[in-house]
Amino acid sequence: LWSNLYGVDSEARATGLAVVPGGDVVITGVLFAGSIDFGGGLLENSHYSIQSSFVARFTTDGEHLWSRHLASDETADVYAADVAVLESGATIVTGEFESSVDFGRGTHTIDESADRSAFVVSFDAAGEAQWSSHVPDSDRVIAMSAAGDHAEHAYMAGSAGG
Repeated sequence: LWSNLYGVDSEARATGLAVVPGGDVVITGVLFAGSIDFGGGLLENSHYSIQSSFVARFTTDGEHLWSRHLASDETADVYAADVAVLESGATIVTGEFESSVDFGRGTHTIDESADRSAFVVSFDAAGEAQWSSHVPDSDRVIAMSAAGDHAEHAYMAGSAGG
């Protein structure tokens, strides 16, 4: 059993938590302003009008394994809504973004007529981005939940409106 306090000098909110088979813990959330350090260096959002996000993994004893900053080009929001972990240890994060974002495997850009797009990104057990996708040509599609199954499939659920 462990607990830690992060984000004392920031405006941050955890939005998802998952437990890896074997006991590691993964969290995701939103960094509204300031910086946060989970043990691997500062993740910083210096723009008070823009949201960025984070994902971090810890051992069963609360020691930092890795953390990633999920951010746009600092002119648009990236909102991580939830996290899930597959049996392989892969971490799945869902959320939404404005404009464009690169999670480490290529840039995703939304359609000019859309305000935002839902995304899903997978990180391996070491925290390296493996793949990512978004819902193209969509507006008001919001990803709110992530899940995985025994066959290593990732799922995203949310809402859509017109």
